[in-house]
Amino acid sequence: MDERCERIALNTNGYIVVGSEELIISVVNISLTGFLAKIEPTALIPTVRELFQGISEHKLIEFNFHELSVSGLCMMVWSKSISGKFLTGFEFYESRYDPLVNQSKRQFYRQAQTLKGTLRHESLTYNFTTADTSALGMMIYIIGPVGFKKKEKITFEIQEKKMTGMAEVVWLQSDEDKKSAIMGLRFTTISNL
Repeated sequence: MDERCERIALNTNGYIVVGSEELIISVVNISLTGFLAKIEPTALIPTVRELFQGISEHKLIEFNFHELSVSGLCMMVWSKSISGKFLTGFEFYESRYDPLVNQSKRQFYRQAQTLKGTLRHESLTYNFTTADTSALGMMIYIIGPVGFKKKEKITFEIQEKKMTGMAEVVWLQSDEDKKSAIMGLRFTTISNL
């Protein structure tokens, strides 16, 4: 983080997503370029080394500060242990202020992103385009009739991101003619091609 920017001391909580794990953070201070946070150890990330390694595997990390109505993507710049807690410096990559974020059911930031991919379900293949994506899921558009039901598991592939995996249908909305659909998917497994 740029030392020339004024930092404002805060006492607020937020969330970050590391891989598919949601971590609660306590924001110590914030500036125009980033923030300093304390992160509690978890069963999957019990040491600073594992935290640093886990976060380092993901260049961009999603964050959300509900009380400040700010969410976006950040990058970790350093991390160390103080009194059994992880003190970590993050630099903003992309952030946005949204006064309606407190009214949203979404806990994490979703990036508006148009990617093309395919779904496979019961030996049928469907082409889709994403509307937005996050570390936990995506919203997609499908042209043509679909036979999915809520809570069904489907496989997906996004060549552009070299990503494949399984997802669960969270919600589905078809148009009146059943010629297209919008779906909300929650990732259950993700891997690289």
